[in-house]
Amino acid sequence: MFNYLVSEIKTRREVSLEEAILIAREDIELMAEFGIVALQRGRLARIIEETYRQEAILDGSRLSVLFLEANRGLRQNLKHFWEQGVLLPVSGMCRENRRLMKDHRAVLALGRYLGGADPTQVRKSLAVSIRRSQRWWRDFKAVLQGRIGTPAARSDRRLAGIRGRIQPGT
Repeated sequence: MFNYLVSEIKTRREVSLEEAILIAREDIELMAEFGIVALQRGRLARIIEETYRQEAILDGSRLSVLFLEANRGLRQNLKHFWEQGVLLPVSGMCRENRRLMKDHRAVLALGRYLGGADPTQVRKSLAVSIRRSQRWWRDFKAVLQGRIGTPAARSDRRLAGIRGRIQPGT
């Protein structure tokens, strides 16, 4: 699977090979550690987060085309995240689901981890690979240390919001 993805990306050049390998490895990590459901949920969350970062919002029919899944299945996967407070906006979603959304996966994951939750369970419930969680942690430390030089830390300054919740000496 991985080699096929790499060869397709090399021929099409729609995204950089480095980005594609990173995404493919993340998918492989998620599937190996937590199974196919986590892989699907992780992909869904990443695509919605990326479109939101680009100031766009996808609707259910576009997501259905991207994931070859019915709206019902997509809503079920999204509901899993929304019930945890994850900010994954979809065009046409009902008010009840909008009220459930609190913050980005990175902020929620770091908050739970700092609150004493098991990191593996946090990653499983939010469909986050080890690489991504390590990157979030590294970026968070950069924010705490005042070194906001990494691209992810610059683009998601909400991580700094957790800074105020940390007790001195912990």
